Amino acid sequence: MCAAIGARIKVVVVSEARPREIHRVVSSGGSFGSSPLRQEIGLGMASSIDRVEVWWPATGKTNIITGLEMDRFYQFTEGQKAAQPLSPQHFTWPMVQAAHEHSHDPN
Repeated sequence: MCAAIGARIKVVVVSEARPREIHRVVSSGGSFGSSPLRQEIGLGMASSIDRVEVWWPATGKTNIITGLEMDRFYQFTEGQKAAQPLSPQHFTWPMVQAAHEHSHDPN
């Protein structure tokens, strides 16, 4: 599996005013999750996704995918005509104790 580093992503969304394009480039990532390879693309006030275009740098080919739903995760694979829906794992942060009791009195 390739990490798609250098891939160019164009998301075309439909909004009240007019269609809008959102562009991203998959970078080499970073340490401690500061720049993950996974792309999380905010769609703002869009009402739907018209299409997603992914340009793949190794082959110079472009995939155009339609029929995607809002607020979902998808995996794109070079050469595939459809995106694979993903179900990311959810987790809950542990409860943090609100009260912090100890004394700063040096005696």
